[in-house]
Amino acid sequence: MASLMPDSDEEKLFLLGVKNEDRSASLFVQCWLKYSDLITKKPKLHTLCGTPDE
Repeated sequence: MASLMPDSDEEKLFLLGVKNEDRSASLFVQCWLKYSDLITKKPKLHTLCGTPDE
């Protein structure tokens, strides 16, 4: 299986930022980490009545 290598310095910066979770690296890193958080973390449920299991 072939692996992909970054073509430019910008791609290297993106990969380094994502690996270190450095949101200040670039706007693309910030967007990717936000997307990753949204698809992997379970949302919290806040209710006034009942249990969170409902």
